[in-house]
Amino acid sequence: MKRFINKIMGSILLSVLVAFVLGTTTYAWITLSNVTRMSDFDATVSAGEGIEMSLDGTNYYTKISNTVITGYLFNGYFSESSFVDPKYPNFKYKPVTSQDGINMLAYVGETLEGYIEFDLTFKAATEVTIYWDSVTLSSAAKSWKPDVSFTNAKNVELTSDSPASNYFVSDAARISVSGPLDTLVYESPESTTNTVLGANGTLPATYENFTGRNGSVDYFCAKNDGDNPLGVTEVITPITVTGALGQVPLVTLSETGEEYLGTVTVRIWIEGWDPDCFNSILASSMNTELIFKKID
Repeated sequence: MKRFINKIMGSILLSVLVAFVLGTTTYAWITLSNVTRMSDFDATVSAGEGIEMSLDGTNYYTKISNTVITGYLFNGYFSESSFVDPKYPNFKYKPVTSQDGINMLAYVGETLEGYIEFDLTFKAATEVTIYWDSVTLSSAAKSWKPDVSFTNAKNVELTSDSPASNYFVSDAARISVSGPLDTLVYESPESTTNTVLGANGTLPATYENFTGRNGSVDYFCAKNDGDNPLGVTEVITPITVTGALGQVPLVTLSETGEEYLGTVTVRIWIEGWDPDCFNSILASSMNTELIFKKID
């Protein structure tokens, strides 16, 4: 992908604090059904010099407050002229999956629920290009002790006698930003607790030869007499970025009247096929900060 090296003209900061409060079931995301409404979401969006932003395409701000963001997504809010119904009036976070970072799938098909999606429209006085500059993603540790023997994502054999280990919802989370020019999908980098899933794109998931089956899939098999989830033979997940995002152009603002406008779509979800997606992580909180920049 072409990298822009033009002079940076400004920046946009998106900070999101997400608390996942979901029920706990037996076999990772695959049998997850008793989910609960997300209880907390704290976010602010700030624009660099010469840029304004909007969630609804009507009301523009240099800084979008937490009240506006949570109102727009979950509670409803007052626009300049009227009350606006919330985008997700009864939101429930559910682990999902995606092959491209755009279309979300449930365990057995397409889904329109269980993840956060919102548009971010940029406005400027001149034609500029917007790119996603950087992201941070973190969460609190959740301790979990297995009840059967299985191999975790780090190829360590665990049993019911093993001590509890820490797991993180941020290790299984994904963030994508999609614009007319490109789509980027981010997951946390390799660490002592995290195993990267999406760096290679296509991942065969047969129980016999899937080298990445360790973790939640192996745990599922251990709980189900060695059977694969739904007997799948292949899992396709998007190629992800785990480090520097690079200056990948997402949208070039186009002239609309006396202004220049352009929109990207932000999606945040829990990847159900992630090897670290165990039920214990779902009763946790996650913090992410996205920074966008503009170039001539």
